[in-house]
Amino acid sequence: MKIVVCVKQVPDTAAKVVVEDGRVTWGDAPLVINPWDEYAVETALLQQETHGGDVTAICLGGEEGREALKHAFADRARWLADADYVEVPVARLISKEY
Repeated sequence: MKIVVCVKQVPDTAAKVVVEDGRVTWGDAPLVINPWDEYAVETALLQQETHGGDVTAICLGGEEGREALKHAFADRARWLADADYVEVPVARLISKEY
């Protein structure tokens, strides 16, 4: 069985929102995997343990997405750069890749 989990990077939950020059910013807060996405990866790994197969974590986003994927304890991780896939629906990307 192939299990694919989509993850997204978000500012750390300890980050504070700051307004600079009229724009909202997270400052220097590190980006991490969305905590809910971490639960999805954990559930996928439990399914793998029960039923076999492999787990792939996918992140569509900027360069920082590469760093976030290092924390997804999946068998494989795949980073898709925004600029390369701007006109392609995510569902089509996943079905084409896997």
